[in-house]
Amino acid sequence: MKVEQLTEEVMSELSFESNEMIRIIGKKKFLEVVRFFGGGTVYVPKEDRIVKHWRNKSILKDFDGANYNELRVKYNLSENVIRKMIKVGLEEKKKEKGS
Repeated sequence: MKVEQLTEEVMSELSFESNEMIRIIGKKKFLEVVRFFGGGTVYVPKEDRIVKHWRNKSILKDFDGANYNELRVKYNLSENVIRKMIKVGLEEKKKEKGS
């Protein structure tokens, strides 16, 4: 199917989610998504999960071995939360290197 063939009639038969995707990314990009992922199941994470993931990576990157208080202030989290995140992050890095 070509973009030009994605008429209002065809679009009216698509799901609400498909029409929202067309509205957000446009017909051409929608068809690229359909061609690549069509028939499969795609998980789209919530925005807060993505933000937390990158925040946590930044905290680990910024950690110098002792700057818990500085990170607490910078990321507006409690020191206890910072310590737990760093502990988990360092354990995950250690596992990755071991495998």
